[in-house]
Amino acid sequence: MRLWEGVLLASSLALVILLLIGRPSNTKRIMMWIAAGLNVGALVIHLTMEGYRFQLFASYLAAVLLLTAWGASRNRDTKGKRVFAKTIAICSLPLLLLSGAAAQLIPVFKLPALPGPHAVGTEIIHAVDASREDLLAGKPGTKRELVIQVWYPADKTAQGKRMPLIPGGRSQLAAFADRMNLPEVTLDYLKYVKSRSYEGAAVDREDAGYPLLILNHGYGTTRLLHVEQAESLASRGYVVASIDHTYGNMATLFPDGRVADYRIDSERFDESAEYRDQIGTAWANDILFTLAYMEQLNAGEGPNRNFEGVIDTTRVGVFGHSFGGASSYLASADDRIKATIDMDGTLVGFQGMEAPNKPFMWLSTASTFEMYKKVLRLENSGAKLDGFGSTPEKYEAMVKLAKAELSHIHQLMERKGEMLIADGMEHYNFTDAPRLSPLLPRTGMTGGMKADRSARLVDDVVADFFDRHLKGEPADAKLLQTYPELRNVKSEFLSESRALD
Repeated sequence: MRLWEGVLLASSLALVILLLIGRPSNTKRIMMWIAAGLNVGALVIHLTMEGYRFQLFASYLAAVLLLTAWGASRNRDTKGKRVFAKTIAICSLPLLLLSGAAAQLIPVFKLPALPGPHAVGTEIIHAVDASREDLLAGKPGTKRELVIQVWYPADKTAQGKRMPLIPGGRSQLAAFADRMNLPEVTLDYLKYVKSRSYEGAAVDREDAGYPLLILNHGYGTTRLLHVEQAESLASRGYVVASIDHTYGNMATLFPDGRVADYRIDSERFDESAEYRDQIGTAWANDILFTLAYMEQLNAGEGPNRNFEGVIDTTRVGVFGHSFGGASSYLASADDRIKATIDMDGTLVGFQGMEAPNKPFMWLSTASTFEMYKKVLRLENSGAKLDGFGSTPEKYEAMVKLAKAELSHIHQLMERKGEMLIADGMEHYNFTDAPRLSPLLPRTGMTGGMKADRSARLVDDVVADFFDRHLKGEPADAKLLQTYPELRNVKSEFLSESRALD
């Protein structure tokens, strides 16, 4: 809850109490004046400086009603007016409680301090891959367009405008709300959330030669669910390029105001491995295009010279969440990519692909790991898996694919693979989603782990992995002690999956 939101609610509650209790007296009149003055001042300052949000609409109504009741009661203190004022106070109380709860449960949150020594800058890039036709664009010959947001270590004197969490403001939030079938006003409050990075700040060239990480959102989400992760890594000395995978995310806002909506056939995506491979290949090509584009910027080619000579393009890692993690792995067959993390994702397009002999981490939840173990034990248990195919034939095909996937992961683990799972986390704990509401664990989207802790856990695990494999730094020996929720299950997985090899 923001400062003046709290003052507004507290002063309104004070008016309720003063209207309901005590007999008329000079002391009470003075207290009423103070509470009313605070209420008016807080309402004006909140609306003009902090900005309205729908979670507090009920409190705005309550404030107006309470001020009306106070004004009526102070002119002539009659029994009828006292009854009127008390009625208004009683009716206002649930409005205030509703607003207070909504403000806490759907907060204008503040991101914690950056964990690394660098300030962070950010730029948004619009790039067109002229070599590829976008099959989801709906118009033959349309080339693949991407929006890429880059975070990087900024000059220590960086100051000025901090980038909003949602750079596109109302236009972008309206597109997100439309995708989620929500009224536009429900997400409007997110325009007040600030990131920790400075828009267009100069790169810190003192330590130039930063490794490059390419970050990929999950199926149907957005790069903006990974801002905290990207900024945290940039503060530790990485250039992080995060892709909005056009037509496969909530919405892409282009610089000219065009909005590309979500166009993947969801039913076909769920049922067809071939279709998933097709989409995964497109996303993997987005990654490779972004890598080539960043190489060009580093070489001083193109209009943006901020990145010239600051990236070590021999040290490249890719990572992503869910389908973005799967696509990251698919792209990792490219020799330029040295290390990969798949965060609670499956694999895509892996059949016929040789498991690369390079660092790979599968970072996941305990529930995902348990589901994989059920697949591995199917023949002995005789059990059936929920959600695997709508017909017996599709069920068998999905089980066969899952076993092939686990066999491929087995090969990765036998080479340079690592496998960690986290108790108390669910699928969206690997994004910034836990910041949105403490109610999310009740939906199953996130686990019971607090937002601050799950964010730190993911950031520290990802940073430790890339620090080891891209910077040559020693492993954090205390990582598993710092986070006892983490478990190294590589040996257990290899034992369970050996029969598939």
